[in-house]
Amino acid sequence: MWRKIKTPFLLVLLALIIGGKTGFQHLQAFNLILQAKELQTNEDFVKANQLLKEARPKILINILIDNIDRQLEKNEQLIADKQNYYEGIEKAEKGEWQEALTFWEKIAGPSFYSPKIKTKVEVPHEKPSGETVQLVNYVHSKDPSWDQLVAFLKNDKTDDNLYDKNSFVCTNFSQMLHNNAEKAGIKAAYVGINFVKGPAHALNAFNTSDKGLVYIDVTGKGDSYIREDFLNINGTNCEWDKVAYLNEGEKYGSISIDYLSLDPTSYQFYENYVQQWKDVGDKLDEIDIKIEEYNYKVEEHKKKIETYEKEREVYDELVKTYNEAFETNQKRINEKYQEKKDSLDKEFDDWEKAKGDYENKIKDYNNRVEKYKDDGVGDSEALAEENEELKEERDRLNQELDDLRNKADTLEQEMKNEIDQENEKLKSQKDELSGQSSSLEKQREELNNEASILDNLVAQLNNKTKDLKNQEEKLGTCYWDPLGEVVNIEIYW
Repeated sequence: MWRKIKTPFLLVLLALIIGGKTGFQHLQAFNLILQAKELQTNEDFVKANQLLKEARPKILINILIDNIDRQLEKNEQLIADKQNYYEGIEKAEKGEWQEALTFWEKIAGPSFYSPKIKTKVEVPHEKPSGETVQLVNYVHSKDPSWDQLVAFLKNDKTDDNLYDKNSFVCTNFSQMLHNNAEKAGIKAAYVGINFVKGPAHALNAFNTSDKGLVYIDVTGKGDSYIREDFLNINGTNCEWDKVAYLNEGEKYGSISIDYLSLDPTSYQFYENYVQQWKDVGDKLDEIDIKIEEYNYKVEEHKKKIETYEKEREVYDELVKTYNEAFETNQKRINEKYQEKKDSLDKEFDDWEKAKGDYENKIKDYNNRVEKYKDDGVGDSEALAEENEELKEERDRLNQELDDLRNKADTLEQEMKNEIDQENEKLKSQKDELSGQSSSLEKQREELNNEASILDNLVAQLNNKTKDLKNQEEKLGTCYWDPLGEVVNIEIYW
């Protein structure tokens, strides 16, 4: 094939073999083909096609004619590829990366321009499928600034994948992030590291324009084998894009990019960050102990309240029984003395009636005395005798009244004595109830004081916890413990 002819000497030799005018034409054709090849090397495919079209009639060998036709067709495609390639370059240089990709995706592959757009790198690290890591590098991707990198990471969904040791591990995460970044116009590296103990790990690196080399770990949740749970376990949605801190001979660490005060390159910064978390963690542990103590006190307080309420129920029942007994005694005694009181009341009524009769007699007697005085009518001796009888009746009525009053006092005293006797029987019970009431009141006051102390304690614990949670948020909300000591770092750009 003509593509294998390397020197003009071979062309001259072929022309001499063919001979005559025809041989000379072939010699001219081969010169034109060589010039076209040089033009192709310089990407002047239009002129190259002009020379190939000029050479084609001079060739009589069919296989060479076919080669020229194929080369003409290929150059036509390369003309379109060249235009798309350089228009893409122009867009990329303006920062219009997606528009650049639109042009480059029109280039048929394989093409002269394909390796000018992107290249593939195989990394000798296996994924769970048994395949090796395949990196796609875009030739015109650029190093990002730190802010550009953070913005890309927050929009990229690689970290949303779930770590699964059987299907999707750190090599998958790192390959995906690398290729996503490169396709977004950001120059990225794949990084493999080894630890003194335990399995190796994969992550990524970016040579930022303002911060220098930054390591990024996007391994998502589920990587329980090499990840400790962060301290905040309240369901916070963590940003799993993390800055990784690694130096050979140092422990591997990471901080979520959510941490606003992040220094992505200083290992000392990471060590200070870990110490701050340790301080927060220690204080949270202390709070947890105090909360346990508080909860224990609350439970004991509840038990005391339950005991108090039960004792109160017993007391209330005893008071009820006492009151019922007291009322029953009062009722029984009242019923017992009611008949005597009624009889005594009747005697008072009879006395009042006798008193009325006596007063009528006095009135009649006085009228007759006045008539005797005025008119001289009547018997003075009879009036004197009647006066004596009336005095005797008055004295008798007064005596009866005194007797009735004494009888009423006696009855009242008897009733009181019997009530007192019954009350004396209930006195010990009443005294016991009084003592219980005082004891219960004291318990109630103690429980109220204890409840107040517990309220103050929980308020203090809540304030301290709130302060620590605020510190957690300042530290980035989510925390991963340092991993093993790094012994080897390999970077693949």
